[in-house]
Amino acid sequence: MEKLKGKKFPVASIVKGMTFSLVDLTDAPEVMVALKASESPAAELDEDWNVGLVGCLYYQREAIEEREGEPAIHKIHQRMMVSGLEDPGTGSASCALSCYLALGMTENPVGSISVSRPPEQGNSAPQVDADIVEGTRSLHLGAKRGHYVFGIEQGVEMGRKCQICVEVDITEDEKGQRTVASVMLGGRSTVMTKGEIVGVY
Repeated sequence: MEKLKGKKFPVASIVKGMTFSLVDLTDAPEVMVALKASESPAAELDEDWNVGLVGCLYYQREAIEEREGEPAIHKIHQRMMVSGLEDPGTGSASCALSCYLALGMTENPVGSISVSRPPEQGNSAPQVDADIVEGTRSLHLGAKRGHYVFGIEQGVEMGRKCQICVEVDITEDEKGQRTVASVMLGGRSTVMTKGEIVGVY
């Protein structure tokens, strides 16, 4: 636990009332194994967001799985604690973490355009048509778009492994401001129990 003393961790939410402290234990795997269900650490929230559930999501970034013709999958192992309990599978926490990580990732831009000045001839500077200069002032490539995929495992330590997939689309404007455009959540489930409602006549 010495590795974590004095460290600060971000708090993220993608919907009001579901907020998570995101604790990166990638460099402290021994802490991840030793975790026990406990009360969530207190998080300082803005007044308008200080409502609902506040949990603590512990995670480790693992390998990046790459296959030709498919998007890279960023593999994550995580555990979520709230109110003294551990949750085997948390969609809202997975989305919050994936959006947070995706916003911090960068890619090499595709289809970038560079413009070079033609070589000077003699001592005269190249003449550029004023109409062309005026017309190109308003041209831009528009927002860049990035697509990120996260393969998440949760509940392993509980013997209730959940496999969760989150896909995040990020847009980046001309000023470099990155924004979440869309989030898609999916996963596999196992039937634990089922019931049947019998009507009374």
